[in-house]
Amino acid sequence: MRRIDGIDSLLEYLENAGYPLTNRQVEKLLAEKALPHVRSGKAVSFYESQIDWWIRRQHKKEISE
Repeated sequence: MRRIDGIDSLLEYLENAGYPLTNRQVEKLLAEKALPHVRSGKAVSFYESQIDWWIRRQHKKEISE
C-alpha cells in the first residue's frame, strides 16, 4: 500500500483523482472520523487504497441522493 503523508499531499491526491476538497473539509472529515487515516502524534497519513475506496463510496452516496 502506498502511503500519503500529510493533508497537503492528500489534497493534491484528491485533486488528481477528480475529487477536490479544501483543507477545512478534510479537517472536518478527520474530526468526524469520516475519512480513513492514521495518526502518529500530530502527523496524519492516509493509504491510497483506502482513499480510493472512500472516494468511490462518496460517489455512490452522491448518486443515491
